[in-house]
Amino acid sequence: MVLGASLLAPSGCVDYPRLEGGVCGDGFIDEAEGEDCDGASITPDIPGYEGPSFECTDACRLKCEPKSPACLQQHDLVSKDMKDPCCPPGWGCGTDGSCRQAGTTFRPGPKVETEVGRLFTADFDGDGKQEVLAATATTVTVHHLDGEVMRESLRTAFAGQAVISADLNASTKVDAFPREELLLAIGNGIGVLDADEEHVFTPRVYPVELLTDMDEPLVSERDWKMVLASNGDAHANTLDDVFIVTSRSVIAIDQEPGEQQFQDDEVDLRWPIAVANVDPSTDCEELLIPLKRAGSLVLHVHDPCADPGAPALNWAFDGEGGVAPELAGPVQAFDLDHDGHPEVAVGLKVGGEEKIQIHVLHHVSGHFEEGICVDALTPAVASLCGAAPVLLAIGDLDGDLVPDYVDPCQVVMSANLSSPATPAGECLSGGESAGYRVYNTERPWGAAIMHELNGDAHPDVVAVSPGGTALAFFRGTEEGLLNPSGIPAGMAVGQMVRGDFDGDSIADIGLLEDVARGSEAGVRLAFGRHLTAPAPPVLVGRVQDGVQLVTGDYRPLSAASDGMTDLAVLSVGNAVSGEEGSFMTFFAGNASRSLQSTMMLSTDLLVSGDVPKLIAVGYFRKPREESTATKGIAAVGLDLGGGASELSSRMWWIGLDKDGDPPPPSERQVTVPQDSATKRVIEAQVAIMRRSEKPDRLVLGVPVSDEAFEIHVFDLVTDGAVLQWVPAFDPVELTGRLVPGSLTAVDINKDGTDDLSLITDSGPNSAVNELRVLWGDENDLSVPLDSPLLQSCADSSGVISSVVWTELSSDYEMLEGVVLAADGGCIIAPPDPSEGECDTDTSEGTACNRVTILKSAGAFIDKEPALFKGATLALGDVDGDGLLDLIAADATSFRVFFRQPENP
Repeated sequence: MVLGASLLAPSGCVDYPRLEGGVCGDGFIDEAEGEDCDGASITPDIPGYEGPSFECTDACRLKCEPKSPACLQQHDLVSKDMKDPCCPPGWGCGTDGSCRQAGTTFRPGPKVETEVGRLFTADFDGDGKQEVLAATATTVTVHHLDGEVMRESLRTAFAGQAVISADLNASTKVDAFPREELLLAIGNGIGVLDADEEHVFTPRVYPVELLTDMDEPLVSERDWKMVLASNGDAHANTLDDVFIVTSRSVIAIDQEPGEQQFQDDEVDLRWPIAVANVDPSTDCEELLIPLKRAGSLVLHVHDPCADPGAPALNWAFDGEGGVAPELAGPVQAFDLDHDGHPEVAVGLKVGGEEKIQIHVLHHVSGHFEEGICVDALTPAVASLCGAAPVLLAIGDLDGDLVPDYVDPCQVVMSANLSSPATPAGECLSGGESAGYRVYNTERPWGAAIMHELNGDAHPDVVAVSPGGTALAFFRGTEEGLLNPSGIPAGMAVGQMVRGDFDGDSIADIGLLEDVARGSEAGVRLAFGRHLTAPAPPVLVGRVQDGVQLVTGDYRPLSAASDGMTDLAVLSVGNAVSGEEGSFMTFFAGNASRSLQSTMMLSTDLLVSGDVPKLIAVGYFRKPREESTATKGIAAVGLDLGGGASELSSRMWWIGLDKDGDPPPPSERQVTVPQDSATKRVIEAQVAIMRRSEKPDRLVLGVPVSDEAFEIHVFDLVTDGAVLQWVPAFDPVELTGRLVPGSLTAVDINKDGTDDLSLITDSGPNSAVNELRVLWGDENDLSVPLDSPLLQSCADSSGVISSVVWTELSSDYEMLEGVVLAADGGCIIAPPDPSEGECDTDTSEGTACNRVTILKSAGAFIDKEPALFKGATLALGDVDGDGLLDLIAADATSFRVFFRQPENP
């Protein structure tokens, strides 16, 4: 029997057709040990071919190196080097190291029910197979192929139009498939999600260096605390409420840094500094700072809004028996008497640590007045669980106007045994004779929060042990009882804070992981739920050397007070991690709960960033072929802080290093473009025009009216030390409306420069859509005649909705278009732009701006052509065989159509 196959259509070792030359092996079956193809190599018999010979695998296939540079770029026409190909032209290299020749049919694959507006493919997990990303105005989902089933990897709420996938790294790791990242517009910045081998997405964090005017660097988290405190101006777009509290000073980190020093005092930095608006006469939040002054405990109120020369408010606590009291837990503020302004509650060790008391202070007309005092517990009670006597949280669980508390061993509701109007110097007995208590039967708690956490108007309690992996939750009830339950934390908890991070008016819990110095600490959020316990915490990021968790309203993330709490993580570098300096990592509150640390569109950490509407990633400074080339992020954002009567937009450049990390805000570049370039940016579209051996160009499709739009092409140009977006040539104006999501850049005629493909209509309910192609050129866009490239497929009146360009056969020197229309679509061959144009009255001919309709799109679908339908198309190698598959989607689902090889 004779074994053989032609080079361009080998059949492996399946049908054993007659030997036609140029095939694997010697043409004979090795019957004794099975066919091994003899390890022979072949050279493609193609005119002008200068590439290497291809070795045969044991399965009679051509070998390839899927992780080699040539194979990683096998579908990138602009970057493809045909002198050193991955596989013979028209073939693809699969993840199994075998070359496959693309066949002429597609096999219907799995269908996924999910909402679809826009469709992308990307390899997020680095396995050489592309996932399918579906995005709407509110949701982003990612699905990956598992056998013959598409499984969901990610589903996240999302609000905005800017969502893309891109590999931010300039170079790929050796012997690895490149991983792409998911980029989303989040608030006033760009969030980035990374996926691992298990298809789990984790937000990437972007810490910003914390700079002060201090003579000595901040070297240890024990030496200082970071605080966020509102200055009362909810509409300010700048921020002056980041504070550093050291043992001797309070430093304001704003545009004019200031410092208040404590000459002979020492700040107690064992617990976080409390922040609250305790003065009813202002809207400013004050810092409540415990001091040691001449041996006495003093509560110092730092008012950021007060005149610099105004005297500060201080309260000195009296001791017992000549012994000064000691602080017994963090200073706390809560509204005990329900008058709309919080009181200050302080736990004190009095009488030489014989007992613990709660003292409440009311702010009245510029000074403090002492309120209720409660005897909380004694060291003997605290020792029941082997913990030091401290008060972790203070509040009023049962509404009797008497403070209740949480210590490491128990939750205690203090019994109202006498009138709250206790004689001066006397305290209510709230510890030994407590009205109600719940004991902690696990390890002693190290942190606790007492606050309403589920929207039922009854305060709850959440507590955790140092390094504990579960939260103890106690739901408050109308009867004044507590219902206990547990919440798995998903990590060892080091710190815990409260805030409304999603703006639903139900408090949430923020957690920081307890890790060794020099390690990454996880940041998780447990979102509050109505009438029940908070949800299990979700990971929002990992922060190197994270040492402190702080909440506040960090307005540069959202331009103004938005009713949502922002989360900040303080990081302090050390010799273990090799980092130096101090950094802040901010997570902006988000109604969709997709909190992320973002790259802000701002040149100043303390000034509001622009709202990103368009995002693109490319090699805009140097050609991608250069070894020193790095990528950058191009973005168009709305400037909400300029004070103008109408929204204005700006173009941003964020250069990335080799690892895909951005520079500090001060090194980010912004361009104010011509009015027409971004006037209607909310409706605009973006694409990247790639050019062989030249930097990429940024393309914007911008409406100028309801009946016309312009195509703007920009180069990134260096003007001294400043990078500016400069028009490459005059904009091109076209009639009609640019169909959402239709602007794409692809090298259709394979000349090394991307062309622009787009679809226009006459409005949302247009009866006829028009497919157009603008041919890319170094100095211009070649605009064909006004006649469209295509209005409909064959004789059908089906409206064109989407098109992708790919190599379907070897009969054409250019890419062919797969067009999706209401009637199913068609396959088209574009005209050759080098052959010139013709008069508008010419009926036919390749010299005109006409296309050749080859066949219906369904004709390429194996056995079930009617399945190929929808409104949106995408291309991607979903199964990793080296061939581009088709994905077609309507508004509620998508289906994968696998490209079939000639040599399976």
